[in-house]
Amino acid sequence: MNCARTQAAGVAILAQQMLEADPEAAAAMARYQTALQRLDRAKAMAGEVEEIFKQAAKDASLSDAAIAKDQARKASELLALAEVAAAEKLLEAAEMESMLAKAEQIKWGGEVTEAAEKIESIKSAGISVVGGLAATLPLLLASGNAPSGS
Repeated sequence: MNCARTQAAGVAILAQQMLEADPEAAAAMARYQTALQRLDRAKAMAGEVEEIFKQAAKDASLSDAAIAKDQARKASELLALAEVAAAEKLLEAAEMESMLAKAEQIKWGGEVTEAAEKIESIKSAGISVVGGLAATLPLLLASGNAPSGS
């Protein structure tokens, strides 16, 4: 059992060294790191947008209802845009992982089925998020402009 772990660790280190030695893989890894940084910034932006939304909700009870609705609509738009950007970055990261997995598969001459399945799952999740956001964005925009009953 311990020998298998040692061998797996050795294979992982060897694969990492081979990927680092390959200029294409190194460039792909750099793009992947950049995408992760962008994703982190998008997540931070989403947090700021949530704070804006909370402030807009608080202001709604204190100020004119039309101004509050406009602020909430703007916050919703910003949140939707941030979520779309985050989903795009996740999709980009998944594509980069797919490229790395394919490069690794070519180098080792074997199949990397588990990694490919994970990447496909990540891609599917990213596409689902983008599709869901695209479907809900008009509803969010419409709800910000809808007249109130009171």
